[in-house]
Amino acid sequence: MALSQNRSLNSLALGETAIVTTIDGDRAWQRRLAALGIVTGQKIKLTGRASLGQTLALRVGRVTDVALRPQDAAHILVNPITPLGIEERVET
Repeated sequence: MALSQNRSLNSLALGETAIVTTIDGDRAWQRRLAALGIVTGQKIKLTGRASLGQTLALRVGRVTDVALRPQDAAHILVNPITPLGIEERVET
């Protein structure tokens, strides 16, 4: 499996899924995000962007939908999940 590099949440492409690896900020900010389900190790998917890119629509885990400002999402680092590609398939 190819290794991906961490990047900010706001850099994900529409429909892209990633795993949260780091949340920068003070403890109050981290607790606020945790209340929304955004914690290290959580799967997160970019489901939409508002016009002019002012708000990101995210699916956190399986059922939680959250909206974040891009400047807030910039402080959340993620590792994109590559869909199973031809180079990753195991022949049986």
